[in-house]
Amino acid sequence: SIYGIAMTINYSKNIVDSASVFAKFDSCWIGTLNSNLISIQKDNYSNGRIDLAIVRTDKQNQSGHGTIGILSIDMKDDLSGRTDIFKMLELSFSNVSLIRFDGTTIPVNAINDSIVVHDEITALQQLQMLQNSVSLIPNPAKEKVTINWNSTIEEVTEISICSAIGETLLKKQVSAKSKFELSTSELNAGVYIVKMQTNKGSISKKLCIIN
Repeated sequence: SIYGIAMTINYSKNIVDSASVFAKFDSCWIGTLNSNLISIQKDNYSNGRIDLAIVRTDKQNQSGHGTIGILSIDMKDDLSGRTDIFKMLELSFSNVSLIRFDGTTIPVNAINDSIVVHDEITALQQLQMLQNSVSLIPNPAKEKVTINWNSTIEEVTEISICSAIGETLLKKQVSAKSKFELSTSELNAGVYIVKMQTNKGSISKKLCIIN
C-alpha cells in the first residue's frame, strides 16, 4: 500500500515541442484528483525531463494497481522537404519513489520505453490540410464554441467533445454545411479534444475551456 508517488520522466527533447509536455491524473488508481489526491508537476524542457508527484490528502495508504496517469507530448513539426517520417521518442524513468504515510519508501524497478512514429508525408500533408480547414471560435471558450470548416471538407456527420484521456463527454449529429455551435457551459475548466467525423476522415482539435 502507498500514500504517494514521485518520479522524473526523461524524454528526447530534440523531437518534442517545447511547452507541450504535461501529465493528467484524472484516472489515477491511488485516489481522486482534487478530492483525496493532489498533484504537482514541472516540465524542465531544456534538460528533457518532467518532474511529477502525486499524494493522497486523507492520511490513508492505498492498495491496488492500475493507471497512474497519462503523459501528453506533442512532436515537433519539421516535415518540410521530407518524403517520410521516422522518429523514435525514448522515455526513461528516474528518481522513482513510492511513499507510505509514515515516510517509508518502497523499492521500485522502473522499465524504460520508446515510441516509434513512421508514416508517409503524403498522408501527413493531407491530414494537415484537413486540420487547417477547421477553426474553433472562441478558443479558449466559456459558454459556447463555434466550429467552422471550409470547402476542403464536403460533409461533417458527427461532432463530439472528449476529455484529455479520450472519454466522450458530448456527441452531436451534424447536418450543417460550414459551421456548428456547441454549448460548453456544463464543462469544467480544462483542455478537451473536439473530434469531427467527415467524409475525408476524422479530425481532432484541441479546445480550452475557462470558467
